[in-house]
Amino acid sequence: MNSACRVDLLTHSQARERLAARPAVILPLGGCEPFGHIGRIGIETLCAERISDELSIRCRALSAPPLPFGCSTPFISFPGAAGVKPRTFVNTLCEIIHAYALQGATRVFLINAAPFNKAPAEEAAKRIEAKYGGVRVLLFDINTIIDRASTALNRRIDRADTALLAMAAYLDQESVNADISGINADKRKNVSGEQYRAWKKRGADPQKLRKLFPDGLLLPPDNEGSIDITPRRGKELFDRVMEFIREQMEAALL
Repeated sequence: MNSACRVDLLTHSQARERLAARPAVILPLGGCEPFGHIGRIGIETLCAERISDELSIRCRALSAPPLPFGCSTPFISFPGAAGVKPRTFVNTLCEIIHAYALQGATRVFLINAAPFNKAPAEEAAKRIEAKYGGVRVLLFDINTIIDRASTALNRRIDRADTALLAMAAYLDQESVNADISGINADKRKNVSGEQYRAWKKRGADPQKLRKLFPDGLLLPPDNEGSIDITPRRGKELFDRVMEFIREQMEAALL
């Protein structure tokens, strides 16, 4: 198979043949969240979709179209951003995975790029596995993989924002403008990691978030001068994430 096997590009009979040959489906989870003036709103969806398509090629498995709306409601005060509540996200995932399980899929791989999707995706996986004894749902969270890899290599840990921006710069250079000079550094210097964590703990109010990060890019002050969102860094991250997920998927498909 030289190209990704996308279910939305197949007839139902072709999809049936693919599932019979390898009863697995890859489902990318994206989001519509702000990345300042330097990144497009759909960067999370772009990264999840491209990784899923590449996994489809390497692991010979069906890949579903991405879910572009994740649990991004904390960002809705930024124009263009949109999302659904976690309970809606859980129910949506369960309905989609239920359909694939009914069609014969015994393995479903969730490729997530949006941090707020992680906990609801884990909940959906638990529900499906409890309902269908022979079905396994594995969640691969891109940012968690990058954090672990960076820690293991004793390197600076990439924040979700910079990691996804770098990966997007590699996958589609037009989606990222590497010039960060316009970011309002003065306002960001007054925001600490503790303030951001407190905001999440107190209900993740969208209007308060925009006041904390008026530029729409969640970079803390300690990233000043050390932001690497180049295509070179993006390829390094993409290859690392791909290899980790591929190994785990192949083991689960045995």
